Amino acid sequence: MLEQLKQRFKEEVYELLDKLETILLELEKNMQDKEIIQEVFRIMHTIKGAAGMYEFHTTVELTHKLESIYALIRDKKALLSSKIVSLTFDSIDYIRKLVASDDNTENHNTDFNRFIERIDELDNQLNLHYDKKKKEQTNENTDNEDEDIIDLFDGFGDDEEEIIENATYYVLFQPEANIAERGINLNTIIEEVENFENDIKTFEHSLADEKKLETHFYLFWEFIIVTEKPISEIEDVFLFVEDEAQITKLSTSNLLAEDTFTAYLSENYQNSEAFELQKLQEVSLSLSKDEFFSQLDEEPNIIEDISLTEEEKEQIEKQIIQQQAVITEQKTKSIKVSSDRLDELMYLVSELIITNAEINHIAQETNDSRYQKAAEKLNKISQNLKKNALSTRLIPIKQIMFRFERLVRDLSAELGKKINFVVEGVDTELDKNIVDSLSIPLMHLIRNAIDHGIEKPNMRKKLNKSDEGIVRLKAFNSGSNVIIQVRDDGAGIDPEIIFKKAVEKKNIKKTDTLTLKEIYNLLFLPGFSTAQKITGISGRGVGMDAIQQSIMNLRGDIEIDSEINLGTSITIKLPLTLSIIETMLVSIDDTKFLIPTSNIQSCSKHSHKVLMKYHNQRLVSNGKLIPFVYLRKKFEFSQKALDSERIVFVNHNDKLVALIFDKIIGEHQAVIKPLGEILKKQDFISGGSILADGTVALILDTYKLINQFTK
Repeated sequence: MLEQLKQRFKEEVYELLDKLETILLELEKNMQDKEIIQEVFRIMHTIKGAAGMYEFHTTVELTHKLESIYALIRDKKALLSSKIVSLTFDSIDYIRKLVASDDNTENHNTDFNRFIERIDELDNQLNLHYDKKKKEQTNENTDNEDEDIIDLFDGFGDDEEEIIENATYYVLFQPEANIAERGINLNTIIEEVENFENDIKTFEHSLADEKKLETHFYLFWEFIIVTEKPISEIEDVFLFVEDEAQITKLSTSNLLAEDTFTAYLSENYQNSEAFELQKLQEVSLSLSKDEFFSQLDEEPNIIEDISLTEEEKEQIEKQIIQQQAVITEQKTKSIKVSSDRLDELMYLVSELIITNAEINHIAQETNDSRYQKAAEKLNKISQNLKKNALSTRLIPIKQIMFRFERLVRDLSAELGKKINFVVEGVDTELDKNIVDSLSIPLMHLIRNAIDHGIEKPNMRKKLNKSDEGIVRLKAFNSGSNVIIQVRDDGAGIDPEIIFKKAVEKKNIKKTDTLTLKEIYNLLFLPGFSTAQKITGISGRGVGMDAIQQSIMNLRGDIEIDSEINLGTSITIKLPLTLSIIETMLVSIDDTKFLIPTSNIQSCSKHSHKVLMKYHNQRLVSNGKLIPFVYLRKKFEFSQKALDSERIVFVNHNDKLVALIFDKIIGEHQAVIKPLGEILKKQDFISGGSILADGTVALILDTYKLINQFTK
């Protein structure tokens, strides 16, 4: 149980770090954005509080020091700089390492000390300079700015301080009895709460009722917090115990400064009972009716027996009901579900589809109309369930697209290039497993585009281009597939250089005639590269075979298009999901095969005798010579062929191949099952699926078939 909770904590921290990385990239574009600076501070504070609950002391120390720096920036005691942003990015990487290692610095203690030294040095510089400038402003009666102030610290104190009103919040914290077993440190939570400014009252309660002890911890707390900070920062303190903490905004003013309110607290505090929330709200409302009306749009309140007119009460209650309905809808709109549960759901849905096919098969063999109607109903239910189950596994591609902004930032700085990274189609959805598997291939393609695609600024100017290169990552839906493109407006790839290199490596002959697309596809050959100098970052073509293999493993396609001095475009085509696919069922003798329908262009039939007369395994279709694969011979079937055989034309990257079978049985919704050890190393079989009659059909890897027979 403890390990599961710790894993949840880690996942939450990783999400926060991803978010932090994204908003830092935005902040770097506008270093005066107060809201983003506040958000950076809040995330650091949240990570620190969460790490403290699980006693990740090193993480707490590091985030606390970063939090201090952003507190200076937030309070206008320093200005943000690229140096601070770079340090924050490095710290994000290190915090990930700390959290992954359960806060163990044994193997990287030197790294930790180095980070602390860098942060301390910067923090000291900020504070020293702030003290110096504050002293100068006190001693000198002048409006002239100090021209010698360095960019790290210049600019604060010039604007009038923003006046922020204190608000009053009520928090009821009732931790469960097993909270210590969950690895959560209660002392850390209490300390975090009591660190809030500007005022706070804490009420600690003991539960004397033994029955309550079975379900509740023996202590619970109430806090009256007066602070200028938003309610989100209070919520962050209780991030991992949110179900056990009730947070309510009582007023937009400081109630602890009101004698009436503090007197009520003193009179009604019971050691074993919590305050009545409704009464607290009534007291706070009675202090200022005008204030209450001004904050109706912010917080709903419960009203009873307050000195308001009937019309005022009716207006308030109506708005409260409407707002509570909205809040309830927002809270229940989405829930977090572990990927393991989704995998289990997909497995059960897959088994249901197989069972449903078996029942439909049996129903067709019977004359019982009731049985057939029940089978039809089950078929509709299973189809709808499959559709909904698949949709739960779909996640927006933005979860990986935005993380590449950090990659672009670091590489452009390292290579001395100006890059405008454009991301489009971030809400396009794909199966979670596909999204996870896409990260490395896309990263490699983006690195290639920056390193070998985009020219240096001086070179771009000579070519009458903007000194800022464009790398565009775009995703969009196309039928039942998703298309992802990586484009750049750089130097492009010279097809003549590719051709010459391929001849040198004896991949092709000098006399071969290749289309432009076929020439670009040479880049996918193992170890093929046109780069004159292989850098530590990338090499155009180095690893492209691995990228292609990764995309093929996802049942996708990849193709390259380029034009000299205009840039390169790499297009990836992927299915929405991997587990259930639409296929066509075919057979040779008694063996059945499945072909993904997304690869099928057309079907026809042909005489066996005529097929055998074609030379070089090329048949004539629509006036074109098309290579065909005679699978009966390829898979060594012993029975005699039928007089008339069926042809299925499959297409990959504009390569068309004809596959020859005995029969085309029809469409089939295939639940993909992994191959056993015997068939695992078969080149042209990518998986299997159980049919309605309980037999197994093999899924053909049409891409490998095409590559094998179109060389």
